[in-house]
Amino acid sequence: MAARLCLGLLAALLGGSAWAEETPWLAQVHEKVDPIWGGSFLLDCDRHLPPGHALHDKSIVAVLRLTLSDEGLLLSSVVEKSSGHPEWDASAMEVAKAASPYPAAPREVWSDDGQVRLLWAFPRDRTQGGAPAAKLDLVELPLA
Repeated sequence: MAARLCLGLLAALLGGSAWAEETPWLAQVHEKVDPIWGGSFLLDCDRHLPPGHALHDKSIVAVLRLTLSDEGLLLSSVVEKSSGHPEWDASAMEVAKAASPYPAAPREVWSDDGQVRLLWAFPRDRTQGGAPAAKLDLVELPLA
């Protein structure tokens, strides 16, 4: 119940909804990101940071705006919402880069220019991120 509430709050923060049910591709993106973020970076924080360190705060989250090619190559990543901890934000950027290439995107998530844009959360609490909290940002070009 608490995890659902956290996901709902994070989705509201991102301005999104539960896209994972509508777009299974986001679950595939999660499978690329999570082993590096949750399975490596967060575990390293737990193992190496002293008790009481600011980066143990479960409310920390950085949100990145990722732009991918239709083939899944990371074209750019920008901090959309800072965690308030520059080292956290930089680590999120490193993980986004390390996870590339991402799975090839299905046509329904492409913007009109053939790129894929999404907001992806990198939270301290692993249960608050991933596909359910992601938001696709479809860009439509004006008709000529």
